[in-house]
Amino acid sequence: MSSMSSKVIRIEKYRAMITGVQSNVGTKATIGIQGTVMAQPVIVSSLQGFIDAADATATALAAYREAVARQKLASAAANATYLGVKAYALGQYGKMPSTLGEFGLQVPVRKTPVVATKAAANAKREAKRTAKTAGATPAATPAPAGSGVTTTK
Repeated sequence: MSSMSSKVIRIEKYRAMITGVQSNVGTKATIGIQGTVMAQPVIVSSLQGFIDAADATATALAAYREAVARQKLASAAANATYLGVKAYALGQYGKMPSTLGEFGLQVPVRKTPVVATKAAANAKREAKRTAKTAGATPAATPAPAGSGVTTTK
C-alpha cells in the first residue's frame, strides 16, 4: 500500500490523464462524458482546475501554518513584555488607581483568607513550632480506625 495521500495520488492520476489526452486526443475531437460532449481543451481545463486548486490549498495551508508559528512566537514575546510592564506599573503606581487605569490595570486587592483556612494554617504553624522546639518531627496522626497503621506528617 502506498504511503501517499489520496489527494496526491489523485493529482498524479489527473496529470497522467492530461498528458494522455493532450497527446492522443486532437484539439477538435470530443469525448462523451456522463452524457456531456467535451472537447479536449475542456477536459484538460477541468482536470487542471482541480490540480491548481489543490496546489493553491497546499500553499495556503503552508502559509497558515507559518503564520500560526509566527503568532505563537509573537505571543510569547508580547506576554513577557506585558508582564514586565505590569510589574513595573504596579511597582511604580501601585497606590494610584487612576494611573494604573491608564495601563489597563487595577490596584491589587488582597483576598482575606476564609476562617477555616486561617485555622488550618495556625494549627500547622503551631505543630511545626512545637516540633522545632522539641527537636523532633511533628506528632504522629492516627490512621483510619481499624487499620493499625500510624502515619506522620
